[in-house]
Parts: sequence; structure tokens; C-alpha cells
Amino acid sequence: MATYSWTTDTSGDWNTGSLWSGGTVPPANADVIIDVTNPGSLYTVTIGATETQTVASLTLNAPNDGTNNPSGYLGGVLEMDGTLVFGAGSAGVIDGSLQSLVFSNSGTFVNAGTVAPFIQGSGNVLFTGTNGFYVENELQSIGTVVVDTSKIDTIISNTLTDGIYSANGPGTVIDLGGTLEGLTVSI
Repeated sequence: MATYSWTTDTSGDWNTGSLWSGGTVPPANADVIIDVTNPGSLYTVTIGATETQTVASLTLNAPNDGTNNPSGYLGGVLEMDGTLVFGAGSAGVIDGSLQSLVFSNSGTFVNAGTVAPFIQGSGNVLFTGTNGFYVENELQSIGTVVVDTSKIDTIISNTLTDGIYSANGPGTVIDLGGTLEGLTVSI
């Protein structure tokens, strides 16, 4: 599979080919890397509300690459307001340092699996698909977040043993399970 990297420490739309290695938008099922080249930089890559992108994997601010040291780290942020699909056969990994941030306003994640960054969802955010869903960091709702996947890793009896799930503010909710999981747990 081909690997495509964001090549600048400036914000921009995912669909701007000149901002990617090779001068073109990553094709479906590419391995995608969004990582700072200057540790003091902060920028946002945006998948717009009407856009759908398909990838094999996504890495944000790769761990252990020297760019995310605590004294100067800011990093690249993914704003995912459209649909992000992990292609057939993909493990659906969103990898990277735990300091990374994915912000979603009414976005849809299809076949996301293991998710390392902090994810904050506003509006109505949906995680769906056939991959097992596992949060390494925190999934925070400031709206409504629904996780309706074939498996939520790891629920043992009545205990959720993966990352932190938090619903912050009046009227916010995280619903785990649903038609694919066969259960509903509201946080």
C-alpha cells in the first residue's frame, strides 16, 4: 500500500492535493500520516461535512518520532466532520501519540478499530462498522456520540475495560452498542 503524508505545518482541507506528498490527495486504502515537522507547530487537517475519505490506516503525530516532546509539542489535529471509512480488510487503526486530537462535528467513522488519539465529538457523531472498537485514550462527547459496531473491545460482563468515555455537559450522551452490538449502554 502507498503511504501519503501531510507535507506542511499549515492548516488545510484534506482534498487539497498540493498539501500531500506526491502532490495528490491520498487514494482509497492508502496509509495516511499527519505529523508535524516543526514541534512548535499547530495545524488542522479538515475532512468537510460533505466529504468521504477512505484509508487503510491513519497516523497522527507518530509516537517516538521526536516531534511530540512535552516542552514544545502542539501537533497536527484532524477535524473530521464528514465520513472517514477504513477500507475492506483494514484493521481501522487511528494511531499516533496519545497527545493527538481528533475533533468531529457530526462526523461518521466507518470500520474504525483501535483509536489512540483523544477524540472529542460534538453534534451527532457515529462510529459504525464491523471492526472491534477500542479506545486507547478518551472518547469525549459534547453532543451525542453513538458507537454501533460489531464489537466493543472489551466488555467483560458489565464492565467496559478499554479507554475513558466521558459525556460532558447537560444533554450530552455516549451510546455504546446498538443494532450491530445487540446492546445499549448510555453514558
